[in-house]
Amino acid sequence: MTGNVTFIPPHLPFLETLAKHLVAGNNPASLAQYTILLPTQRACLKLAEILTNCMPQKSALLPKLIPLGSSESEDLALASQDSYAFMENLPPLITEEERLVLLTDMVQMFYMREQKPLKTSQASMLASQLIDFMNQVQTEGLSFKTLKDLVPEDYAAHWQITLHFLDMIGEAWPDFLKKHNKIERAEYQRRLLECRNDYWKKHPSPHPVIAAGSTGSIPATAALLKTIASMPKGLVILPGFDPSLEESVLSSHPQYTMQNLLKTLEIDPQDVRPFVDTEPHPRTEILREIFQQTPASLPLHEIAEGLQNIEMVECAHPQEEACVIGLAIREALEDPEKTIALITPDRDLAKRVVNELKRWKIRANDSAGTPFTQTPLGVFCLLTSQWIQNALPPMTLLATLKHPHAKNFKGLAQTIEKDFLRKQVPFNVIEMDGDFQTIKMLFQEAQSLGEQESLPFKDVFAFHKKILMTLSEDPVLAFNENEESQTFQEFVAKMDALPLTLTLKKGDDYAALLKNFLSLITVRQKYALHPRLTILGLIEARLMSADLMILGGLNENSWPPKPASDPWFSQSMRKNFGLPDHERRVGLSSLDFIHACSAHEVLLTRALRNHGSPTVPSRLLTRLQSYLKQSQTALEKNTRLLDLAQTLDRPLERFVLLPPEPCPPIDTRPRTLSITDITALMHDPYSIYAKHILNLKPLKPLDYKVGHLEFGIFIHETLEHLANIGFTKENGLALGEQMFEKFFQACPEKALWWCRFEQILNWAISMRKPEHCWVEARGHLSFLSSGGSFTLVGKADRIEQHPEGMTIIDYKTGSVPTQKDMEKGLAPQLPLEALIMNHGSYDTIPSHPVCRLSFWKLSGDMEGGVTTDYTKDLETLLTNTSEGLKDLIYTFDHPSTPYLSIPYETEMYSDYHHLARIKEWRLNGGKG
Repeated sequence: MTGNVTFIPPHLPFLETLAKHLVAGNNPASLAQYTILLPTQRACLKLAEILTNCMPQKSALLPKLIPLGSSESEDLALASQDSYAFMENLPPLITEEERLVLLTDMVQMFYMREQKPLKTSQASMLASQLIDFMNQVQTEGLSFKTLKDLVPEDYAAHWQITLHFLDMIGEAWPDFLKKHNKIERAEYQRRLLECRNDYWKKHPSPHPVIAAGSTGSIPATAALLKTIASMPKGLVILPGFDPSLEESVLSSHPQYTMQNLLKTLEIDPQDVRPFVDTEPHPRTEILREIFQQTPASLPLHEIAEGLQNIEMVECAHPQEEACVIGLAIREALEDPEKTIALITPDRDLAKRVVNELKRWKIRANDSAGTPFTQTPLGVFCLLTSQWIQNALPPMTLLATLKHPHAKNFKGLAQTIEKDFLRKQVPFNVIEMDGDFQTIKMLFQEAQSLGEQESLPFKDVFAFHKKILMTLSEDPVLAFNENEESQTFQEFVAKMDALPLTLTLKKGDDYAALLKNFLSLITVRQKYALHPRLTILGLIEARLMSADLMILGGLNENSWPPKPASDPWFSQSMRKNFGLPDHERRVGLSSLDFIHACSAHEVLLTRALRNHGSPTVPSRLLTRLQSYLKQSQTALEKNTRLLDLAQTLDRPLERFVLLPPEPCPPIDTRPRTLSITDITALMHDPYSIYAKHILNLKPLKPLDYKVGHLEFGIFIHETLEHLANIGFTKENGLALGEQMFEKFFQACPEKALWWCRFEQILNWAISMRKPEHCWVEARGHLSFLSSGGSFTLVGKADRIEQHPEGMTIIDYKTGSVPTQKDMEKGLAPQLPLEALIMNHGSYDTIPSHPVCRLSFWKLSGDMEGGVTTDYTKDLETLLTNTSEGLKDLIYTFDHPSTPYLSIPYETEMYSDYHHLARIKEWRLNGGKG
């Protein structure tokens, strides 16, 4: 058996080395007698391609290529073409959709018995996580029967519930599969390996059998490799094995799984010989040493030789990293013979790179594909699913109608948004004709479904298809006949064929449930892909080689990947149960890192920050850099690619965007302004220009939430009415309840706002009673300026008459201006209201001198409210305010005075800031 186990060093291209050996030692016809087992279907396809290209006539009778670890149905179908008799005894596969449905039912039944009923969508989510766990159990060949002794009774109660549930699943699920003659995918693959193992034990193949590239991390695979190694014409080829290791290593070491495999094969590591004769490579020696507990120092010339053609780029953020990778790929493709592979477990980075390559019209072959829920059609399905059993938010309605698949409804969406939803008109009271009636009928039917106490999922899914067909005007859901459309049609056919038993109850969430089903689908591009470029995950990259290897996203929790959260077992429980721990995954990732880094040309990339937070470099990269630092060397930094990425989208010329300076004619400038407008004219004249001259009125946001603004209006209106009917607690509570629902009917924080109102009411009742009181009093003040007569209008919240004079009061539910702000003219509201009393007129109010300015801070806290009075130098304050007002109007009566945007850099909110493009000219160096 010893001679039947060999290895290919990591610096040699694995599949190419294997192919050249096969071609050199066999004629084209004899290759068909070989059976070659490889870890993945991708490796099988690649080896077939290499073997064909190695033949002088570019054709050959290929060996039988079988993937050991298949996860796709087409892979299993290929494997099942084997003619062995044991294949006929395996039951048919259960589909992932049917599996999810049945396990969802079981989860619901269990929690119902525990008197903790779950929504169907919640049960479906738990079932999805349960499927992942069951796959691991079946792959490792474990049994649920050993769960009973796993957790002692003194563990937390929720672990006991978890074990009780898993114990129930462990008994009921196998019985169900046996009854319906079905088998799960992971169990299918494990039993396939076991059956093949049993067959070869009894009937060793008379023809060559080669198992190449597997580390035997799965027990069934390790047992099969042992059988192959014991056959006369069997051969096991390990990937990147290091025979020089004399001691056992930790599970996080890249050689750990192969060391365990050799124990299973009963072979001493020193007896494993290389598949081909080759000299040690300096880069391989460096990568070997970084994982040793006590790394040995290599000669500097060997380190320098090993670091040739390997470069490092550290980018500011992921988008810059994607741009750097895109540039490296684009540059490498200039060589018509060069192959490129990007290896990254970071799916976000992979998507960014795919998008970057589109600028050069390069379609990358992304092995992981795209989750269907992230495709345009998937988004459309999720949007329309929210119409059912849910109140339809304006954002969802408009996003659906404006989606490209809702081809003829975009104009209708714009009309609904502008004329109704932006004016806070509820969708269900909108009255329109034409296409809107179609939409409204769909929505009403969806709401009626949501009102039913229970409804079969199949009926809801059928209605969802009706929504899709109506909006897309596609009676067969063919859409654009692209990959995602074909994938969706296959999914619909599967769902229609399922014996669906799920029932949705009132208040359930169909959208969340459907998302769980759609998450099972992956869309893979098949056409017009670049033949020399692939994007691979860690598993897909095993045994793959390319002229340029790009290792992207070299940050912690990416290389190696972050351990997935396990809702069923803690890490210690997983280990006790026999499931592989995270450290073994680290070891496999380390082996992948060694293989990828051993390529002829390597580019390593990482982002220094992600989502604004600093990142931590991968422990694998840190090991390499630490080892090189001890030798006073370092990875070469590729600054050229980084400079290109930073300048790629930089314009050739830079234009400094200046702030707007509109100077409209005098006859178009407003001659009447409110007190609030005067404040805006001081701080942000551009908003007055947009509001009164351009006559632009802001639309309310679609996702508007009731809050402080409505509370302020509610307080003002309530205190106004109370002043008319009498300030008593009974009157206040009765009036408050009557008006409260008008503002806070649909507000989830309504109880908090009511508590604040009660505190304010109690405080207002305790205030002193004046001789006379007027609320919401309107007044005006006119004077001549260079542009003609100007009128100031205003409304005082409260005016009280006392023996010493008039008090002008303003209600504030927010902050109160300081005396200093009023003296500087930064808070002119109360002084301007006082000017109207002294020099203008208020409706129905006799003119008397103002003796006090007062703010009532109605915060609704424990005190309810606070009074702040201003009486110091009131005459001087009003004189300065009057002169400042006239100077302000005189200034804007001059035709050369522009309406600038925030000229004094004051941070004042305005509905018109985005029209002035403040962020743009501030960013480009402009000043207000």
